[in-house]
Amino acid sequence: MLLKEYNKGDIVFREGDRDSCMYRIIEGAVDVFITSKTEGEIVLTTLGQDRIFGEMAAIDAWPRSASIRVREDGTKLLEIERDELIEFFREDPYQVRSIMENLSHHLRGLTDDYLEVCATV
Repeated sequence: MLLKEYNKGDIVFREGDRDSCMYRIIEGAVDVFITSKTEGEIVLTTLGQDRIFGEMAAIDAWPRSASIRVREDGTKLLEIERDELIEFFREDPYQVRSIMENLSHHLRGLTDDYLEVCATV
């Protein structure tokens, strides 16, 4: 695990990148965004202290589904590689629940999108 400090506007990773780490926000905030060919950048949400992001890539090694941009100077992120997950969870078991909640939120969103498409068709 590595603690890194970022400045406003820094990109932590981009949509489509391939890597296998997740991040925990120790201090500061980040924007989660996607880039649409027709609408440009679309900010999906802002995450603050103690939130985790990038957990899907740490678990399944698929390309990133969104980009992350730092909102504040001095933002501190704990970078956690896939092979460090067990140690991280041992030190802070509550984070398992946090990750499960994030994944559940993603799945519910996909299910809602799917049902909306089915209703339209």
